[in-house]
Amino acid sequence: MSVCVHVQIIGNLIYYRYINSAIVAPDAFDIIDIGVVNGLTNDQRRNLGSVAKILQFAASNKGVSSTGS
Repeated sequence: MSVCVHVQIIGNLIYYRYINSAIVAPDAFDIIDIGVVNGLTNDQRRNLGSVAKILQFAASNKGVSSTGS
């Protein structure tokens, strides 16, 4: 395996293990300061999931198709 492949594997590991988790559930990692009672709304969680999905597409160079398929 080349060095480039190793760097890509390590980058994917770090992204999916830590960064993506922190984006999708920032309250679980104490990134945002909200109480347990308040929490994130369903819309906020859905929006964070969409941001994580867009970052996944950008990182994997898949892009977003305009044809919808």
